[in-house]
Amino acid sequence: MLHKYLEHFKTVAETSSILRASEVLHISQPALSRSIKLLEEILDTPLFIRKNKGVEITEYGNILYKQVCSMGNEFNYALQEIDYLKNQNIRKLTIGSGLVWQYSIFPNVIQQFTTQFPDTQIRIITGFSDTLYEQFLKGQFDIIFCDLGSLKPMTGIVFEHLMNTCFSFFAVWSHPIFSRENITEQDLLDYDIAIFSHSNILSTQNDISDRHQIDVRLQRNIKYISSSMINLLEVVGSSRYLTPIPPSLQHIAEQFGLKEINPKLRRDAFPSGMVYRKAALKKPHVKSYIDAVRASIKTS
Repeated sequence: MLHKYLEHFKTVAETSSILRASEVLHISQPALSRSIKLLEEILDTPLFIRKNKGVEITEYGNILYKQVCSMGNEFNYALQEIDYLKNQNIRKLTIGSGLVWQYSIFPNVIQQFTTQFPDTQIRIITGFSDTLYEQFLKGQFDIIFCDLGSLKPMTGIVFEHLMNTCFSFFAVWSHPIFSRENITEQDLLDYDIAIFSHSNILSTQNDISDRHQIDVRLQRNIKYISSSMINLLEVVGSSRYLTPIPPSLQHIAEQFGLKEINPKLRRDAFPSGMVYRKAALKKPHVKSYIDAVRASIKTS
């Protein structure tokens, strides 16, 4: 019964409205109001402030909401654990990652991993750190590899720093910018910019610029955005666009005729690594993949 009250509470908190929450839950407004009132009586605490238009969650309600969300995430992960125990002969490894990991680290790791676990199905989904972490907390990934700087630590979850990543501008080798001596940040202002952005994210211009460490002066120069890294490199390789990508992807950029404009213009490095639950180490195939990544980083 308490689970039902908490579900009702969470929906009201997310909609800020008894009416909208009742529509989502497919129950009447009076029944939902009674659920919230009973929960407040159980906790002896006001969870919402009633207003003319909707409700506003209280400080006590915020504390409860965070815990309810955490409980839901852990419940989803528990279901995955149960499914794993019931189907140990069917191994799956679901990974969330940034592009640097997918292109520069994973190829060798996967080759080694599949030798040890040939029957494991591997699924890799790329995305930005905050989105990957949100999905990870909901139990959708076994491990994520991403920028660690903006993520909030949680009990039972390991944040392991493995390397530092930065962005630098690249252009096709025949680009006129290379005719200049001692290329500076000011020189970049003379050309349009093409960037990569994950297709499942609808980002603002400022958000995209922040993720690529693009100076505010260069934001107006962003003229091409692609959700495909290959498409981005192909376009930049046949145009006068500049593009910011991690230098660790240089070996791929070179295949499209691109080269780094000036290593001295590299942005500040940020910490990157992997995030996983301590409990995940009980799964041999997950632990093996984590160990293989560590070994690959040490030898690269």
